[in-house]
Amino acid sequence: MLLLEIALRFVKSSWIKELSLTSKLTVIGFVIGVASLIVSMSVVEGFEQSLFKSIVRINSHLQIRKTFYNEKAYQDYSDELKKKYSKEVTHTQPVLWSEALAIAKGQLKGVLLQGLNFPQVLSVLELKGILESGGSFEPELSGDTRFVWIGKGLAQLWDVNVGDEISLVVPIYQEMNPQSLRRSYQKFKIAGILHFGKFEYDERFILLKLNDLQDLAKVGAQISGVLVKLSDYHKADRIKDQITQASRYDLIAQSWKDVNSFLFEAIRIERYIIFFVILIIIIASSFNIGVALWVGVIQKTREISVLRVLGLSQRQIQIMLIMEGLILSLLGSLVGLLLGLLLTWGVDYVLLKFELLPGSVYHLDSLQTQTQMSDILLIFFSVIVLSVSSIYWPARAASKKILNEGLKYE
Repeated sequence: MLLLEIALRFVKSSWIKELSLTSKLTVIGFVIGVASLIVSMSVVEGFEQSLFKSIVRINSHLQIRKTFYNEKAYQDYSDELKKKYSKEVTHTQPVLWSEALAIAKGQLKGVLLQGLNFPQVLSVLELKGILESGGSFEPELSGDTRFVWIGKGLAQLWDVNVGDEISLVVPIYQEMNPQSLRRSYQKFKIAGILHFGKFEYDERFILLKLNDLQDLAKVGAQISGVLVKLSDYHKADRIKDQITQASRYDLIAQSWKDVNSFLFEAIRIERYIIFFVILIIIIASSFNIGVALWVGVIQKTREISVLRVLGLSQRQIQIMLIMEGLILSLLGSLVGLLLGLLLTWGVDYVLLKFELLPGSVYHLDSLQTQTQMSDILLIFFSVIVLSVSSIYWPARAASKKILNEGLKYE
């Protein structure tokens, strides 16, 4: 406790009251390094989480691509899945996919149709939070009206709103002549506009009721696969592998991570690169603190010599100097953390206010930063290790100096 009290007094007198320009720049550089690391990790984590949410909204935690020719075949497989993975699988829903040509206000666009059971599918896909105002997943039925839910990008492209009509054309292969096609054409009313958050989904996906797509595509009661929601999405890859191994290759299982596996891998690599690149700033600042500590020892030779005369050993002087540098590093880390959190909030505000993310380039048109406690702990641990490493040798060298010579000329 005595050494800690002396170290605190040295910090107060040397670094606060008599702070030189060099020392100020050293501390400021250290604070900026910590803040930059906090902001960078928050942005990367926010990008990954935003990408995950946009994928899960349309693909669920797990997709099983397997053709079922009737509702009973799907239901039997779904029951078997829930029984085998009773703890992991919480909900399942049938899905049908089909390529189509969409026409609205004279404009044509190739789209991907996804037939789902509404509103039951909301137990698997998190669509409620992305439905634009004015839309509904349970629109009022009137006559033979059929409904669709389109991405925000399509709505902006066509300049359409809820209640407007679009036409869908699906190519149908001729059984007798596979090289020739016929078209199936129907009109639909827009029941809602969805903001998936992922550029390609907003620009290409159209959701509609399963039976409407079955009728449009002329496939009877056929189903393309199963959407699966898990109790823990981190287990998706493990369950996918188990399902694939037991399937005898009559299906394709795909986890949420497989949908953009290369992008998630790139994010993982970039996270490490950004962390170590910015960590170099902190390393440089830590060694600058060590150098400033050495200079402070030289300037306070008289005071430290008095401590030696009063009975402090060389080891105690070394520990006291390490404590001084460590206290300064921790204070810099706390200030850097507060500054980093403030800047993170500022990044969120700027991204939300000015929409600086072009979806065609960054895949996402919106992003909200996320600061993980694990990242904060990792940064603090790294800072402490670096601080002790950079301060140890100057403190050791200073403690070995025959400081009591400082009293010789007093």
